[in-house]
Amino acid sequence: MMRISLTLMCVAFLAASALAVAPAPTLINYQGKLVDSNSDPLVTGNYVVKFSIYDASTVGNLVWGPQIFGEGHGDEVPVVNGYFNVVLGPEDHAVPPRPIERAFGASERYLEITVKKGADPEVIIAPRQRLLSTPYAMKANNGCPPGTILPFAGTNVPDGWLLCDGAAVDKADYADLYANIGTAWGNPLALNGHDFNLPDLRGRFLRGKSDGTGRDPGVASRVVSNTGGNTGDNVGSLQNETTHTHGGGSLKAAFCVDDWSGIVAEMVSGSFGANVGFNATWFGVDPHDEVHSMTPVSGVTSAELTPDTHPKNVNVIYIIKY
Repeated sequence: MMRISLTLMCVAFLAASALAVAPAPTLINYQGKLVDSNSDPLVTGNYVVKFSIYDASTVGNLVWGPQIFGEGHGDEVPVVNGYFNVVLGPEDHAVPPRPIERAFGASERYLEITVKKGADPEVIIAPRQRLLSTPYAMKANNGCPPGTILPFAGTNVPDGWLLCDGAAVDKADYADLYANIGTAWGNPLALNGHDFNLPDLRGRFLRGKSDGTGRDPGVASRVVSNTGGNTGDNVGSLQNETTHTHGGGSLKAAFCVDDWSGIVAEMVSGSFGANVGFNATWFGVDPHDEVHSMTPVSGVTSAELTPDTHPKNVNVIYIIKY
């Protein structure tokens, strides 16, 4: 029977720069000493060692691992006079693999180690070792709480973030994100067994929740982003696009503006004449005194126009912190 004495060390490298700070590597440097029941160090040699992280000191749930050294997963661990040194992460050997930073979603995490040499039986080292504050520094990468949405100017989603594409995911894989956003953006459990949807912000703008202020007159018509998500005046609800046209004679006025002389032409008797100044910018005023940009064609009437306003915009992707 073996027992263990361990020292835990997590090494985080931060770039000392006034311009940028590099994220801490998602790795844990773990060092320890293995001894037998007589407190003698284990015989020098290579051992198969497995590392697993649980949410309790005994029994509990496996939240990460095992990460295996040996048995087809790289080299076995060299042990010299009982001493060993390994680097845990960035992923375990589960299927699918899980990043080690996901293990630290709660304050208590315990490391269990098993050791095996050659044909000898596998030995579980007891008790499990509690992981203290240093590994939790990985959760501080990027300085954003789970659920933070940011526009991103690239196409490769950085580590610790997910694309806001409405994907259905599992709370076991993204526990911190689920704890913060729940099923506000969709609950696909009945459809495909996943727990919640990510926001789907492809081709969409963001809008601040009205929160009872009355600033969103269409709040009652807001629908779910995905099946099972929020509606109405709640985070995650969706307001679909609306368009409108103006029938003949319904525009109160129309005019075009250039950079030199201001208004250079107006709509006459509900239609545009032959000389409407196509190099200028046309606007229409509807019965509600709202001004819309327009693209008139010589000879057409106001009944054939569809006023529409498109603010100047550029494409980005939206990403969410998990």
